[in-house]
Amino acid sequence: MSNFFVIYDHFLYFSTKTILKSNNFASKKLKEVLIFRLVKLNALYAVLITRHNCVLCILFDAQRVRTLNVGGTIFHTTKFTLTKFGGTLQKMVEYEIRTVSDENGDHLIDRSPKHFESILNFLRDGDIDLPDSVEKVKEIREEARYYELANLLELCDEFIDEKLAPGTRDHRNLKFIKNDDEYLQIVTEPVKPVFVFHYSPVEYGKFTYPYNLNIQDFVEKYRIQFDIYFKAQKVENNEKVFWKWSIHHYNKYLEGQDVYKYGVKEEIDDDIKKFLNNMPFP
Repeated sequence: MSNFFVIYDHFLYFSTKTILKSNNFASKKLKEVLIFRLVKLNALYAVLITRHNCVLCILFDAQRVRTLNVGGTIFHTTKFTLTKFGGTLQKMVEYEIRTVSDENGDHLIDRSPKHFESILNFLRDGDIDLPDSVEKVKEIREEARYYELANLLELCDEFIDEKLAPGTRDHRNLKFIKNDDEYLQIVTEPVKPVFVFHYSPVEYGKFTYPYNLNIQDFVEKYRIQFDIYFKAQKVENNEKVFWKWSIHHYNKYLEGQDVYKYGVKEEIDDDIKKFLNNMPFP
């Protein structure tokens, strides 16, 4: 780009000089027209120079080293890195939000520096190798939440979910039926229709889950119509069992099973619709 400006400078100089000295033009008016055109071209040239310099300033500013004092530990990076994914750090360097300076004039962030290198690595690459520890990843997740890095937060959540047990989720806030006697009492004395998931257990409070079924979404969707419970199936010799479900209301009963036809969520929704359509509520 700079070579273009040098060449153009020479072009303007020699073009203007040639026009003013030449006697080969048919009329003075033609000279005036050509000079006017050169003036307009020169104005455009000035605009190009201004824009070129602005772009250079922006690029230079983005690559300028930024020094951050995080809880007493010094980190060096660039504005480009800090602003790649938005969040608190972008606001800090671009809008001076949530920022205090230390005695050297560097940005002071009153947070633990323990996982800040992980934060910077994520900003640089858009991904990081998380440590093989749920507790450490939870700590990184808290930092991601503070720095408002949604993608890193999601990455940590996925890791933690998977680490609870491969293919499992923790659902201790749900209602579990502990034994057959409790099950019998619940389904024979219902306050409203009862929906029971007979799940494939991993351990108490955890279970493998069927394809495309989000338990929390299901409970939220149907909690008004049903009392929803979870009961572990009896498994012998590590036998693999499919999820089942049963719907109860006095003498009305319907049972279904996850057979991977087209997604258990659709099967359950169909069974619930069928059950509710054939059952007069008291």
